[in-house]
Amino acid sequence: GSLPFFRSGECGDGRCEGAGGSMPGFAQLQPRQKRLVTELQQVAGGLSRGDALGILQAANWDVQLAADLFYSGSWPAAGATAQPEPAVDTTKIEAWFERYHDSEVPDTMQIEGIAKFCEDLQVSPEDPVLLVISKHFGAENMMVFTKAEFVAGMTSIQVDSLEDLIAALPRLRAQLEDPGSFKEVYNFTFKWACPPGQKSMPVETAVAFWQLLLPGSFALLPEWCTYVEANRKHAISRDEWQLLLDFARTVDKELNGYDENAAWPVVIDTFVEHLQAQRAAA
Repeated sequence: GSLPFFRSGECGDGRCEGAGGSMPGFAQLQPRQKRLVTELQQVAGGLSRGDALGILQAANWDVQLAADLFYSGSWPAAGATAQPEPAVDTTKIEAWFERYHDSEVPDTMQIEGIAKFCEDLQVSPEDPVLLVISKHFGAENMMVFTKAEFVAGMTSIQVDSLEDLIAALPRLRAQLEDPGSFKEVYNFTFKWACPPGQKSMPVETAVAFWQLLLPGSFALLPEWCTYVEANRKHAISRDEWQLLLDFARTVDKELNGYDENAAWPVVIDTFVEHLQAQRAAA
């Protein structure tokens, strides 16, 4: 089926109120971003909150990359003078956003605007590169992009025009090829794709995103999706979502690499038992 990007059910009439506000101040950060700031401060002992925030923004909210920047000396030391101006023009980005903004909630880009954005970008709404872009945005909800997220995301990608973003697509796609970056995009997708206010993902949504993200990474993807659709009655938890990627990277088509004593979620263990029984009967 098509991606839930264009299903309006989660927001009633198809409109979502996004988290507004401009780029940050610590107080304005999303909870996930605040946690990353704190995590970086712990990793890089003695780093001020302001410096941790600055490095994370430069590193597109990738804690590992931010720590590498800090330790390699690629980042100005604490107490350094003014940061260099970003190489993008935020006024241009704001004007660009206006091409897609919603007439009723003008600080947001809703489903129609997102469809037009994809069309202009010459990518399908089901192209995984949109997940990479959404991660750069720090987007809270797959049904809506806020103006603040759009500006922050394009600043993070270091583009301020449609032409520049199209040119950056190969670089963004490369993040899906790197195992570490891919895992971050995969984990980001969970909260982004959960219905607003929910902490678990509907099975139908999870299957759509697994089919989008995991071909080539999971030898048992068709069997897994069929099993979950037939047997799973309630939504998928964050733990199940994240550990499935580890499972996918651990086992091959013949289940070599599977350890029944490892602490897999129950749904993964029951899937393996189902597959083993099915194969034994065949």
